[in-house]
Amino acid sequence: MADNYEVEATIISLGEMTQIQYTDKNTGQPKVFTKFQAECQVGDELHTFESAGFNRDKLEVGSRYR
Repeated sequence: MADNYEVEATIISLGEMTQIQYTDKNTGQPKVFTKFQAECQVGDELHTFESAGFNRDKLEVGSRYR
C-alpha cells in the first residue's frame, strides 16, 4: 500500500501551456490535451512537476500550497 505524505511547497514559476493532440479512442475524433510545468520550492530543494492545463489558473506564483 502506498504511503501518504503531506508536503508544503511554494510556487516559484508557472510554465507556458503545451498542447498535445491525440485521437479519442472511443470516438476516433481528434482532441487536444493541455499541460504545463510548475517549479516549486520544498524546503531547500527546487522541484518541477507537470499538471493538466485546467489547474494552471488555480495556482499563483509566490503562494504556498499543502
